[in-house]
Amino acid sequence: MKVAISGASGYLGSRIARFLYGAGHRVCALSRQPLSNQSCGIEFDLSGRIPKPGDFASRSIDVLVHCAYSFSSMTTEASRRVNVKGSAKLFKSARAGGVARIVNISTMSAFPGSRSVYGRSKLAIEAAAGEVDGISLRPGLIYGAAAGGMIGALERVVHKSVFVPVISEGTGKLHLIHDEDLVGIVGAAVLADRMPERGLITCAHPDAMTLREILQVIAMRARLDRVFLPVPWRLAWAGLRSLEALSLPLKFRSDSILGLVFADPAPEIRLDILEQLLGRHLCRFASNEHLSA
Repeated sequence: MKVAISGASGYLGSRIARFLYGAGHRVCALSRQPLSNQSCGIEFDLSGRIPKPGDFASRSIDVLVHCAYSFSSMTTEASRRVNVKGSAKLFKSARAGGVARIVNISTMSAFPGSRSVYGRSKLAIEAAAGEVDGISLRPGLIYGAAAGGMIGALERVVHKSVFVPVISEGTGKLHLIHDEDLVGIVGAAVLADRMPERGLITCAHPDAMTLREILQVIAMRARLDRVFLPVPWRLAWAGLRSLEALSLPLKFRSDSILGLVFADPAPEIRLDILEQLLGRHLCRFASNEHLSA
């Protein structure tokens, strides 16, 4: 099969690309500047450079995996203009170009009542994918070797200082998924003749954890003695908002605080479907389980 991946150079997109290469399939990277090591590349940018139907048809693309998201679009309006509208145009163009299956990578932050711009934007992107009969996968916090995203940011916090701030309060707990588990599920969604469910699948281990528990496991695995200090979430959020107003480069965003504090209180996680797709049990973050290379 030939699979187009938006965000193919990112943390998750690059892992999906390697998995599909390893399975003998061809990958076409959608990126601002097509990667030099790709035999197939299409110029793409959510802010306006959307591939035309002919770009997909001329390359005989079978599947589109949409991982790309612009975190620089920080307000609701900016994110709607770039991420939501750009994704909707991409989906429609892919369908018009003969792409048979669309797999949209969403997030567990996407749910009705989400407080974060990221979560609300992803929820709207899920709706756009649904309009073209696409599949949306909602990963939890993604961890693994050389983790990126939120877990990567939390690991940097734990390694940086003996005193680790822990954002307190909140309405929900957090669910995680190992990156190799997630990539395997994405691979199944790409390659399977039939999906056990259409539309939306939450991809995470059903065991929920608090932020403090996650930080403690990170410290334990790194064999680091750390002191965990509770910080009111409003204080952390206001501090980051002030720094963002000064246009300072930050590795952690105020919007991420809202995603951590106000997680989905009642996510539907179908472990039977996930393990059917993966072909084995999911790893647990809080244990010593690990996947072989």
